[in-house]
Amino acid sequence: MQLNNYIKNPSHPLKTAIEKSGFQEGLNDLVEYFSVSTSKSIGTPDDLEGSRKRMLDVLPDLIYAEKHLPDHFYRSNAIRSLAAKNRTRIPNLVIIGAKGSGKTFLFRQLLRSENWRSFLSQSLPTTEEVHYQEGEIIAVTYPEQVEEKPATWVKQVKPYLIRMLSKDLNIDEWRAVWLDVIAWSCNFEIDKEGAGIKFLNEQTNTSASYLLIFDGLEDLFPNYFENEQQQIALKSLLQDVPSYISVIPNSKVGVMPFIRRDILEHVIKQNLGQFLDRYKDYELKWDRTEALRLVAWIMNHYEIYLLLGINDQDILKSSEEQLTDALNQLWGRKLGSDQSREARSAKKILNILSNFNDEVQSRDLVRFLAEAIKKEMESSTHPDDRILSPRAIRDAFLDVGKEKLDEVKQENRGNRYERVLKKLEDSSSSIKFPTEQIDFLTNEEVSLLVDQGVLKKFNSRYYIAELFRLGMGIDRGKGKVKTDF
Repeated sequence: MQLNNYIKNPSHPLKTAIEKSGFQEGLNDLVEYFSVSTSKSIGTPDDLEGSRKRMLDVLPDLIYAEKHLPDHFYRSNAIRSLAAKNRTRIPNLVIIGAKGSGKTFLFRQLLRSENWRSFLSQSLPTTEEVHYQEGEIIAVTYPEQVEEKPATWVKQVKPYLIRMLSKDLNIDEWRAVWLDVIAWSCNFEIDKEGAGIKFLNEQTNTSASYLLIFDGLEDLFPNYFENEQQQIALKSLLQDVPSYISVIPNSKVGVMPFIRRDILEHVIKQNLGQFLDRYKDYELKWDRTEALRLVAWIMNHYEIYLLLGINDQDILKSSEEQLTDALNQLWGRKLGSDQSREARSAKKILNILSNFNDEVQSRDLVRFLAEAIKKEMESSTHPDDRILSPRAIRDAFLDVGKEKLDEVKQENRGNRYERVLKKLEDSSSSIKFPTEQIDFLTNEEVSLLVDQGVLKKFNSRYYIAELFRLGMGIDRGKGKVKTDF
Protein backbone atom coordinates (compact mmCIF):
# COMPACT_ATOMS: atom_id res chain seq x y z
CA MET A 1 0.00 0.00 0.00
CA GLN A 2 1.80 3.12 -1.24
CA LEU A 3 1.06 6.54 0.28
CA ASN A 4 1.85 8.28 -3.02
CA ASN A 5 -1.15 6.59 -4.63
CA TYR A 6 -3.51 8.46 -2.31
CA ILE A 7 -1.81 11.77 -1.50
CA LYS A 8 -0.31 13.16 -4.71
CA ASN A 9 1.03 16.46 -3.32
CA PRO A 10 4.57 15.72 -2.01
CA SER A 11 4.45 18.68 0.40
CA HIS A 12 0.99 17.91 1.85
CA PRO A 13 1.27 18.24 5.68
CA LEU A 14 -0.61 14.97 6.25
CA LYS A 15 1.79 13.08 3.97
CA THR A 16 4.79 14.62 5.77
CA ALA A 17 3.41 13.69 9.19
CA ILE A 18 2.72 10.08 8.18
CA GLU A 19 6.22 9.65 6.69
CA LYS A 20 7.91 10.99 9.83
CA SER A 21 5.81 8.77 12.10
CA GLY A 22 6.94 5.50 10.53
CA PHE A 23 3.28 4.52 10.15
CA GLN A 24 3.72 3.73 6.45
CA GLU A 25 6.34 1.04 7.03
CA GLY A 26 4.30 -0.53 9.81
CA LEU A 27 1.21 -0.57 7.61
CA ASN A 28 3.19 -2.26 4.83
CA ASP A 29 4.24 -4.98 7.26
CA LEU A 30 0.62 -5.57 8.27
CA VAL A 31 -0.53 -5.76 4.66
CA GLU A 32 2.27 -8.19 3.91
CA TYR A 33 1.44 -10.31 6.96
CA PHE A 34 -2.26 -10.76 6.20
CA SER A 35 -2.08 -10.97 2.41
CA VAL A 36 -1.32 -13.95 0.22
CA SER A 37 1.44 -13.30 -2.29
CA THR A 38 0.23 -12.82 -5.86
CA SER A 39 3.56 -13.95 -7.29
CA LYS A 40 3.47 -17.07 -9.37
CA SER A 41 5.30 -20.15 -8.16
CA ILE A 42 8.82 -20.60 -9.43
CA GLY A 43 7.81 -24.08 -10.54
CA THR A 44 8.00 -27.69 -9.44
CA PRO A 45 10.59 -29.16 -7.04
CA ASP A 46 12.43 -30.39 -10.14
CA ASP A 47 12.55 -26.82 -11.47
CA LEU A 48 13.99 -25.62 -8.17
CA GLU A 49 16.57 -28.39 -8.15
CA GLY A 50 17.59 -27.51 -11.70
CA SER A 51 17.96 -23.86 -10.71
CA ARG A 52 20.14 -24.80 -7.76
CA LYS A 53 22.42 -26.99 -9.86
CA ARG A 54 22.75 -24.28 -12.51
CA MET A 55 23.53 -21.68 -9.85
CA LEU A 56 26.18 -23.93 -8.31
CA ASP A 57 27.80 -24.35 -11.74
CA VAL A 58 27.83 -20.64 -12.59
CA LEU A 59 28.47 -18.58 -9.46
CA PRO A 60 31.97 -19.73 -8.36
CA ASP A 61 33.56 -18.56 -11.63
CA LEU A 62 31.84 -15.17 -11.33
CA ILE A 63 33.53 -14.30 -8.01
CA TYR A 64 36.71 -13.49 -9.90
CA ALA A 65 35.10 -12.62 -13.22
CA GLU A 66 38.33 -10.95 -14.36
CA LYS A 67 39.95 -14.41 -14.39
CA HIS A 68 37.02 -16.19 -16.07
CA LEU A 69 35.98 -13.48 -18.51
CA PRO A 70 32.41 -14.13 -19.69
CA ASP A 71 31.24 -13.43 -23.23
CA HIS A 72 28.59 -11.04 -21.91
CA PHE A 73 28.80 -8.70 -18.97
CA TYR A 74 26.45 -6.62 -16.86
CA ARG A 75 26.37 -2.97 -17.94
CA SER A 76 26.41 -1.13 -14.65
CA ASN A 77 25.51 2.55 -14.35
CA ALA A 78 29.19 3.47 -14.50
CA ILE A 79 29.80 1.43 -17.67
CA ARG A 80 26.73 2.87 -19.37
CA SER A 81 27.79 6.41 -18.44
CA LEU A 82 31.31 5.76 -19.69
CA ALA A 83 29.99 4.63 -23.06
CA ALA A 84 27.16 7.15 -23.46
CA LYS A 85 29.28 10.21 -22.67
CA ASN A 86 32.19 9.16 -24.88
CA ARG A 87 30.47 7.66 -27.92
CA THR A 88 31.87 10.23 -30.34
CA ARG A 89 35.32 10.72 -28.83
CA ILE A 90 38.18 8.81 -27.27
CA PRO A 91 37.77 9.02 -23.47
CA ASN A 92 40.45 10.77 -21.46
CA LEU A 93 39.56 10.13 -17.82
CA VAL A 94 40.12 8.14 -14.62
CA ILE A 95 38.12 5.11 -13.45
CA ILE A 96 37.80 5.00 -9.64
CA GLY A 97 36.64 2.05 -7.55
CA ALA A 98 37.36 0.02 -4.43
CA LYS A 99 38.93 -3.42 -4.61
CA GLY A 100 36.29 -5.89 -5.73
CA SER A 101 34.19 -3.24 -7.46
CA GLY A 102 35.02 -4.48 -10.96
CA LYS A 103 38.03 -2.41 -12.09
CA THR A 104 40.12 -5.27 -13.46
CA PHE A 105 37.00 -6.87 -14.94
CA LEU A 106 36.26 -3.68 -16.91
CA PHE A 107 39.96 -3.34 -17.82
CA ARG A 108 39.95 -6.84 -19.30
CA GLN A 109 36.64 -6.31 -21.10
CA LEU A 110 38.09 -3.20 -22.74
CA LEU A 111 41.23 -5.09 -23.69
CA ARG A 112 39.15 -7.91 -25.09
CA SER A 113 37.11 -5.48 -27.20
CA GLU A 114 40.34 -4.28 -28.88
CA ASN A 115 38.58 -1.19 -30.27
CA TRP A 116 36.58 1.56 -28.57
CA ARG A 117 33.83 1.27 -31.18
CA SER A 118 33.47 -2.43 -30.41
CA PHE A 119 33.16 -1.73 -26.69
CA LEU A 120 30.52 0.93 -27.38
CA SER A 121 28.56 -1.54 -29.51
CA GLN A 122 28.43 -3.95 -26.56
CA SER A 123 27.45 -1.27 -24.05
CA LEU A 124 24.90 0.90 -25.88
CA PRO A 125 21.87 0.50 -28.16
CA THR A 126 22.87 -0.22 -31.76
CA THR A 127 20.66 2.47 -33.31
CA GLU A 128 23.48 5.03 -33.31
CA GLU A 129 26.37 2.67 -33.95
CA VAL A 130 27.30 4.45 -37.16
CA HIS A 131 28.36 7.47 -35.09
CA TYR A 132 30.57 5.57 -32.66
CA GLN A 133 34.20 6.64 -32.29
CA GLU A 134 36.93 4.29 -33.53
CA GLY A 135 40.06 3.80 -31.46
CA GLU A 136 42.47 0.96 -30.78
CA ILE A 137 42.56 -0.06 -27.10
CA ILE A 138 46.06 -0.76 -25.77
CA ALA A 139 47.12 -1.58 -22.21
CA VAL A 140 50.19 0.19 -20.85
CA THR A 141 50.32 -1.33 -17.34
CA TYR A 142 48.91 -4.67 -16.18
CA PRO A 143 47.71 -6.12 -12.86
CA GLU A 144 49.53 -9.17 -11.54
CA GLN A 145 46.51 -11.48 -11.95
CA VAL A 146 46.49 -11.05 -15.73
CA GLU A 147 48.66 -13.95 -16.87
CA GLU A 148 49.21 -13.10 -20.54
CA LYS A 149 51.17 -9.89 -20.92
CA PRO A 150 52.93 -8.49 -24.01
CA ALA A 151 56.69 -8.46 -24.26
CA THR A 152 56.75 -4.65 -24.37
CA TRP A 153 55.33 -4.51 -20.84
CA VAL A 154 57.57 -7.25 -19.48
CA LYS A 155 60.86 -6.22 -21.13
CA GLN A 156 60.60 -2.46 -21.61
CA VAL A 157 57.78 -0.63 -19.83
CA LYS A 158 57.76 -2.25 -16.38
CA PRO A 159 61.57 -2.31 -15.92
CA TYR A 160 61.77 1.31 -17.07
CA LEU A 161 59.11 2.48 -14.62
CA ILE A 162 60.78 0.62 -11.75
CA ARG A 163 64.13 2.13 -12.73
CA MET A 164 62.67 5.64 -12.78
CA LEU A 165 61.37 5.17 -9.23
CA SER A 166 64.95 5.06 -8.00
CA LYS A 167 65.45 8.63 -9.25
CA ASP A 168 64.22 11.88 -7.75
CA LEU A 169 61.84 13.02 -10.50
CA ASN A 170 59.37 15.90 -10.33
CA ILE A 171 55.86 15.75 -11.70
CA ASP A 172 56.79 17.12 -15.14
CA GLU A 173 59.58 14.58 -15.48
CA TRP A 174 57.17 11.81 -14.55
CA ARG A 175 54.78 13.08 -17.22
CA ALA A 176 57.54 12.60 -19.79
CA VAL A 177 58.12 9.07 -18.46
CA TRP A 178 54.43 8.19 -18.82
CA LEU A 179 54.21 9.65 -22.32
CA ASP A 180 57.25 7.62 -23.36
CA VAL A 181 55.80 4.31 -22.14
CA ILE A 182 52.53 5.20 -23.89
CA ALA A 183 54.43 5.57 -27.16
CA TRP A 184 56.39 2.35 -26.61
CA SER A 185 53.16 0.44 -25.88
CA CYS A 186 51.96 1.58 -29.31
CA ASN A 187 55.20 0.22 -30.84
CA PHE A 188 56.51 3.71 -31.47
CA GLU A 189 60.30 4.21 -31.03
CA ILE A 190 60.53 1.63 -28.25
CA ASP A 191 63.21 2.31 -25.61
CA LYS A 192 63.81 5.87 -26.86
CA GLU A 193 63.33 8.65 -24.33
CA GLY A 194 61.41 11.59 -25.76
CA ALA A 195 59.32 9.27 -27.93
CA GLY A 196 56.12 10.27 -26.12
CA ILE A 197 56.00 13.91 -27.23
CA LYS A 198 56.88 12.94 -30.78
CA PHE A 199 54.20 10.24 -30.81
CA LEU A 200 51.46 12.62 -29.66
CA ASN A 201 52.43 15.25 -32.19
CA GLU A 202 52.44 12.79 -35.07
CA GLN A 203 49.05 11.36 -34.09
CA THR A 204 47.35 14.68 -34.78
CA ASN A 205 48.14 14.23 -38.49
CA THR A 206 46.96 10.63 -38.82
CA SER A 207 43.58 8.91 -38.84
CA ALA A 208 44.58 6.41 -36.12
CA SER A 209 43.19 6.84 -32.60
CA TYR A 210 44.29 5.16 -29.38
CA LEU A 211 42.84 4.57 -25.92
CA LEU A 212 45.62 3.70 -23.45
CA ILE A 213 44.45 1.88 -20.31
CA PHE A 214 46.34 1.39 -17.02
CA ASP A 215 45.56 -1.18 -14.31
CA GLY A 216 47.55 -2.80 -11.52
CA LEU A 217 48.98 0.53 -10.34
CA GLU A 218 48.88 -0.63 -6.71
CA ASP A 219 51.08 -3.59 -7.72
CA LEU A 220 53.54 -1.29 -9.45
CA PHE A 221 53.59 1.30 -6.64
CA PRO A 222 52.93 -0.75 -3.46
CA ASN A 223 54.28 1.88 -1.07
CA TYR A 224 52.05 4.70 -2.35
CA PHE A 225 50.95 5.52 1.22
CA GLU A 226 54.43 6.60 2.39
CA ASN A 227 56.80 6.80 -0.61
CA GLU A 228 56.82 10.32 -2.04
CA GLN A 229 58.29 9.31 -5.41
CA GLN A 230 55.52 6.75 -5.94
CA GLN A 231 52.95 9.38 -4.98
CA ILE A 232 54.38 11.83 -7.52
CA ALA A 233 54.38 9.17 -10.23
CA LEU A 234 50.73 8.36 -9.60
CA LYS A 235 49.68 11.99 -9.32
CA SER A 236 51.35 12.69 -12.67
CA LEU A 237 49.48 9.86 -14.38
CA LEU A 238 46.12 10.68 -12.82
CA GLN A 239 46.18 14.44 -13.20
CA ASP A 240 49.04 15.75 -15.30
CA VAL A 241 48.92 13.32 -18.22
CA PRO A 242 45.16 13.62 -18.94
CA SER A 243 45.39 17.42 -18.66
CA TYR A 244 48.39 17.55 -21.01
CA ILE A 245 46.67 15.38 -23.62
CA SER A 246 43.40 17.33 -23.39
CA VAL A 247 44.99 20.59 -24.62
CA ILE A 248 46.67 19.05 -27.69
CA PRO A 249 44.74 20.26 -30.78
CA ASN A 250 43.13 17.40 -32.76
CA SER A 251 44.44 14.84 -30.27
CA LYS A 252 43.67 11.24 -31.25
CA VAL A 253 44.85 9.78 -27.93
CA GLY A 254 43.13 9.27 -24.58
CA VAL A 255 44.22 7.66 -21.32
CA MET A 256 42.18 5.68 -18.80
CA PRO A 257 43.97 4.80 -15.54
CA PHE A 258 42.11 2.50 -13.09
CA ILE A 259 42.75 3.46 -9.47
CA ARG A 260 41.49 2.43 -6.04
CA ARG A 261 39.62 5.21 -4.28
CA ASP A 262 41.56 4.82 -1.02
CA ILE A 263 44.86 5.40 -2.86
CA LEU A 264 43.67 8.80 -4.05
CA GLU A 265 43.70 10.16 -0.50
CA HIS A 266 47.47 9.62 -0.40
CA VAL A 267 48.12 10.94 -3.91
CA ILE A 268 45.71 13.82 -4.56
CA LYS A 269 46.31 15.89 -1.45
CA GLN A 270 44.76 19.12 -2.73
CA ASN A 271 41.30 19.51 -4.26
CA LEU A 272 40.50 15.80 -3.90
CA GLY A 273 36.80 16.63 -3.81
CA GLN A 274 37.00 18.33 -7.21
CA PHE A 275 38.91 15.38 -8.64
CA LEU A 276 36.32 12.88 -7.41
CA ASP A 277 33.46 15.04 -8.67
CA ARG A 278 34.99 15.22 -12.15
CA TYR A 279 34.92 11.45 -12.54
CA LYS A 280 31.93 10.56 -10.31
CA ASP A 281 29.79 9.37 -13.25
CA TYR A 282 32.37 6.67 -14.02
CA GLU A 283 33.07 5.52 -10.46
CA LEU A 284 32.50 1.79 -9.97
CA LYS A 285 30.22 2.14 -6.99
CA TRP A 286 27.27 -0.11 -6.18
CA ASP A 287 24.19 1.22 -4.44
CA ARG A 288 21.29 -1.02 -3.38
CA THR A 289 19.34 -0.79 -6.61
CA GLU A 290 22.42 -1.45 -8.70
CA ALA A 291 23.33 -4.44 -6.51
CA LEU A 292 19.85 -5.95 -6.98
CA ARG A 293 20.10 -5.35 -10.73
CA LEU A 294 23.34 -7.31 -10.82
CA VAL A 295 21.72 -10.25 -8.99
CA ALA A 296 18.67 -10.13 -11.27
CA TRP A 297 20.89 -9.99 -14.36
CA ILE A 298 22.87 -13.05 -13.21
CA MET A 299 19.66 -15.02 -12.56
CA ASN A 300 18.22 -14.06 -15.94
CA HIS A 301 21.31 -14.11 -18.15
CA TYR A 302 22.56 -17.48 -16.94
CA GLU A 303 19.02 -18.89 -16.99
CA ILE A 304 19.10 -19.88 -13.33
CA TYR A 305 15.43 -19.00 -13.30
CA LEU A 306 13.09 -16.74 -15.26
CA LEU A 307 12.35 -13.49 -13.49
CA LEU A 308 8.60 -12.96 -13.32
CA GLY A 309 7.50 -9.68 -14.91
CA ILE A 310 11.04 -8.52 -15.77
CA ASN A 311 13.04 -9.44 -18.85
CA ASP A 312 16.72 -8.88 -19.54
CA GLN A 313 16.05 -5.46 -21.10
CA ASP A 314 13.85 -4.28 -18.24
CA ILE A 315 16.42 -5.00 -15.52
CA LEU A 316 18.39 -1.81 -16.21
CA LYS A 317 15.23 0.29 -15.78
CA SER A 318 13.61 -1.58 -12.90
CA SER A 319 13.14 0.04 -9.50
CA GLU A 320 14.38 -1.39 -6.21
CA GLU A 321 10.81 -2.44 -5.37
CA GLN A 322 10.34 -4.27 -8.69
CA LEU A 323 13.67 -6.04 -8.36
CA THR A 324 12.96 -7.04 -4.77
CA ASP A 325 9.68 -8.67 -5.84
CA ALA A 326 11.33 -10.46 -8.77
CA LEU A 327 14.07 -11.88 -6.52
CA ASN A 328 11.66 -13.37 -3.99
CA GLN A 329 12.01 -16.61 -5.95
CA LEU A 330 15.73 -16.64 -5.21
CA TRP A 331 15.82 -15.96 -1.47
CA GLY A 332 12.18 -15.53 -0.42
CA ARG A 333 10.24 -12.47 0.62
CA LYS A 334 11.50 -12.88 4.17
CA LEU A 335 14.18 -14.91 5.93
CA GLY A 336 11.41 -17.24 7.04
CA SER A 337 7.86 -17.82 5.84
CA ASP A 338 6.02 -14.89 4.24
CA GLN A 339 3.85 -14.62 7.37
CA SER A 340 6.77 -14.69 9.81
CA ARG A 341 8.15 -11.68 11.63
CA GLU A 342 11.61 -12.23 10.17
CA ALA A 343 13.39 -9.47 8.25
CA ARG A 344 12.72 -8.96 4.57
CA SER A 345 15.33 -10.93 2.66
CA ALA A 346 16.61 -8.40 0.12
CA LYS A 347 16.88 -5.57 2.63
CA LYS A 348 18.59 -7.73 5.28
CA ILE A 349 21.07 -9.27 2.85
CA LEU A 350 22.13 -5.89 1.45
CA ASN A 351 22.37 -4.39 4.94
CA ILE A 352 24.79 -7.12 6.01
CA LEU A 353 26.87 -6.93 2.83
CA SER A 354 27.12 -3.12 2.98
CA ASN A 355 29.48 -1.03 5.06
CA PHE A 356 28.26 2.04 6.95
CA ASN A 357 29.00 4.22 3.92
CA ASP A 358 26.15 2.31 2.24
CA GLU A 359 28.61 0.67 -0.17
CA VAL A 360 28.42 -2.95 -1.28
CA GLN A 361 31.10 -4.47 -3.52
CA SER A 362 30.05 -6.59 -6.46
CA ARG A 363 32.57 -9.28 -5.50
CA ASP A 364 31.11 -9.56 -1.98
CA LEU A 365 27.63 -9.89 -3.47
CA VAL A 366 28.61 -12.59 -5.95
CA ARG A 367 30.68 -14.42 -3.34
CA PHE A 368 27.65 -14.41 -1.03
CA LEU A 369 25.50 -16.02 -3.74
CA ALA A 370 28.20 -18.62 -4.42
CA GLU A 371 28.62 -19.47 -0.73
CA ALA A 372 24.86 -19.57 -0.13
CA ILE A 373 24.18 -22.03 -2.95
CA LYS A 374 27.12 -24.15 -1.77
CA LYS A 375 25.61 -24.28 1.74
CA GLU A 376 22.19 -25.05 0.26
CA MET A 377 23.47 -27.99 -1.77
CA GLU A 378 25.21 -29.42 1.30
CA SER A 379 21.83 -29.69 3.04
CA SER A 380 19.69 -32.81 2.80
CA THR A 381 16.46 -30.80 2.66
CA HIS A 382 15.47 -27.79 0.57
CA PRO A 383 12.61 -25.26 0.61
CA ASP A 384 9.82 -25.71 -1.93
CA ASP A 385 9.13 -21.99 -2.48
CA ARG A 386 12.60 -20.55 -3.14
CA ILE A 387 16.08 -21.53 -4.27
CA LEU A 388 18.02 -20.55 -1.13
CA SER A 389 16.88 -21.42 2.38
CA PRO A 390 17.19 -18.87 5.21
CA ARG A 391 19.71 -21.16 6.92
CA ALA A 392 21.99 -21.31 3.85
CA ILE A 393 21.81 -17.53 3.57
CA ARG A 394 22.75 -16.97 7.21
CA ASP A 395 25.56 -19.54 7.13
CA ALA A 396 27.08 -17.96 4.01
CA PHE A 397 27.76 -14.61 5.68
CA LEU A 398 30.51 -15.97 7.95
CA ASP A 399 32.66 -17.15 5.00
CA VAL A 400 32.01 -13.92 3.09
CA GLY A 401 33.06 -11.87 6.12
CA LYS A 402 36.35 -13.77 6.50
CA GLU A 403 37.19 -13.39 2.81
CA LYS A 404 36.25 -9.70 2.92
CA LEU A 405 38.53 -9.01 5.87
CA ASP A 406 41.44 -10.88 4.28
CA GLU A 407 41.07 -8.93 1.02
CA VAL A 408 40.83 -5.53 2.74
CA LYS A 409 43.98 -6.26 4.76
CA GLN A 410 45.77 -7.50 1.66
CA GLU A 411 44.94 -4.43 -0.41
CA ASN A 412 46.07 -2.17 2.44
CA ARG A 413 49.12 -4.19 3.48
CA GLY A 414 51.67 -2.15 5.35
CA ASN A 415 49.57 0.98 5.74
CA ARG A 416 47.77 2.52 8.70
CA TYR A 417 44.33 1.10 7.86
CA GLU A 418 45.64 -2.47 7.91
CA ARG A 419 47.38 -1.87 11.23
CA VAL A 420 44.21 -0.50 12.83
CA LEU A 421 42.10 -3.39 11.49
CA LYS A 422 44.66 -5.85 12.90
CA LYS A 423 44.55 -4.04 16.23
CA LEU A 424 40.75 -4.40 16.35
CA GLU A 425 40.92 -8.04 15.25
CA ASP A 426 43.52 -8.89 17.89
CA SER A 427 41.14 -7.59 20.58
CA SER A 428 38.10 -9.40 19.16
CA SER A 429 37.75 -11.64 22.23
CA SER A 430 37.61 -8.70 24.65
CA ILE A 431 34.99 -6.49 22.99
CA LYS A 432 31.34 -6.75 22.02
CA PHE A 433 29.35 -4.45 19.79
CA PRO A 434 27.57 -2.13 20.21
CA THR A 435 29.84 -0.46 22.75
CA GLU A 436 30.19 3.02 24.21
CA GLN A 437 33.97 3.11 23.99
CA ILE A 438 36.92 1.31 22.39
CA ASP A 439 39.75 1.76 24.87
CA PHE A 440 42.50 0.06 22.85
CA LEU A 441 42.10 2.41 19.85
CA THR A 442 43.05 6.10 19.75
CA ASN A 443 40.50 8.70 18.70
CA GLU A 444 42.30 9.02 15.37
CA GLU A 445 42.14 5.25 14.81
CA VAL A 446 38.43 5.16 15.61
CA SER A 447 37.87 8.07 13.20
CA LEU A 448 39.72 6.17 10.48
CA LEU A 449 37.44 3.14 10.90
CA VAL A 450 34.39 5.43 10.85
CA ASP A 451 35.62 7.05 7.63
CA GLN A 452 36.10 3.61 6.07
CA GLY A 453 32.56 2.57 6.98
CA VAL A 454 33.70 -0.14 9.42
CA LEU A 455 32.35 1.64 12.50
CA LYS A 456 29.41 3.98 13.07
CA LYS A 457 28.51 6.03 16.14
CA PHE A 458 24.80 6.20 16.88
CA ASN A 459 23.21 7.44 20.12
CA SER A 460 26.61 7.47 21.88
CA ARG A 461 27.35 3.84 20.97
CA TYR A 462 29.67 2.38 18.34
CA TYR A 463 28.38 -0.24 15.93
CA ILE A 464 30.50 -2.40 13.61
CA ALA A 465 29.63 -3.32 10.03
CA GLU A 466 28.37 -6.90 10.09
CA LEU A 467 30.79 -8.39 7.52
CA PHE A 468 33.75 -7.06 9.51
CA ARG A 469 32.27 -8.32 12.78
CA LEU A 470 31.85 -11.78 11.30
CA GLY A 471 35.27 -11.73 9.68
CA MET A 472 36.98 -10.81 12.96
CA GLY A 473 34.90 -13.24 15.04
CA ILE A 474 33.64 -10.49 17.35
CA ASP A 475 30.68 -11.39 19.56
CA ARG A 476 27.68 -9.10 19.51
CA GLY A 477 25.68 -7.91 22.47
CA LYS A 478 22.11 -8.83 23.24
CA GLY A 479 19.36 -8.25 20.70
CA LYS A 480 19.29 -8.20 16.95
CA VAL A 481 22.16 -6.89 14.86
CA LYS A 482 21.58 -3.27 13.85
CA THR A 483 22.67 -2.77 10.24
CA ASP A 484 20.73 0.31 9.16
CA PHE A 485 20.15 3.64 10.91
